Amino acid sequence: MPTESDLKIRVEVKDHHPSSALCAITVTTVHVPNLQSEHVCLTGDIYGPVCKRSHTLPSRASIIDTSSHGTLTASATVLDPTPWSPELPATYLATVHASIDGDSPSTCTHQFGFKSLEIRNDSFYINQRRFVPRLAQLEIKNDDASNLLDVITEEHLCLATSHPTHDLLELATEQGCWVLIMLDGSEEPATVLSWCKHPACFAMVLMSEASIQLINPLRDYVTSYTLLGQQITAGQVLSEFVQFVTVDVNELEALDITNRPIVVTRNDRDVSIENGRRGCELVQRDATAYGDFAGYAVLISATPDVDLTDRN
Repeated sequence: MPTESDLKIRVEVKDHHPSSALCAITVTTVHVPNLQSEHVCLTGDIYGPVCKRSHTLPSRASIIDTSSHGTLTASATVLDPTPWSPELPATYLATVHASIDGDSPSTCTHQFGFKSLEIRNDSFYINQRRFVPRLAQLEIKNDDASNLLDVITEEHLCLATSHPTHDLLELATEQGCWVLIMLDGSEEPATVLSWCKHPACFAMVLMSEASIQLINPLRDYVTSYTLLGQQITAGQVLSEFVQFVTVDVNELEALDITNRPIVVTRNDRDVSIENGRRGCELVQRDATAYGDFAGYAVLISATPDVDLTDRN
């Protein structure tokens, strides 16, 4: 019988409406290649919403085993799903029990959130509302994370970071802080896939040619969970599969980008977490002559009293 570590679960929201959401569940095996040929029964439920700020009582939606042709799948319909947002960071827990021929089941779990990420014209829409992110880049040490995330959300900022730890993304999900992850191409594919599943992760940005090559074979999976962007400079080729771009404010005049949202950035080592919002306002002011953009970001080094993120 497989152990819990042998089983992996993926939850994909197939049909999301205010009144209900259909969740498709796929179970895969790691060390038991012949499991799918056995007689396997899937049971379990989806429990939620779970949120300290929510007044909605959690409920359970039973999963229905839809396995066929050697593929382990199930589905569940969640009524009145609560979308994940910074104001109400509600999550759900999918629990699946897999048993072979009636033996004691193995259990796997997966935390997820309901959120709709869209691009309409040149803007971002999250949960059907226009969203203009103001981002500050910080590399955060785990033992400082909770307090710093509180400051970021109080300033109505989003966190831009690279190589985040699993604990940081879990905290951001719990505390209601949107996160944009900057990829440099040195990441492991499995790590990138684990990052994008966190409800707090609303976008990933490809910062190098190596990151483009890394993501290209993973792009369909990544974009089923989050938005995908690319940092662009004058003369650089734009990858056809990216959904938005980030551009330095000093390069706006030299670039002609249409049909994609643009997040305007500036590198500024003097901007701290406390005045990150002001830094974004200055970027917006300097970009006004070129148009109204989808978002604004200050890409900064860590402040003197903040250590760099521990890499995975």
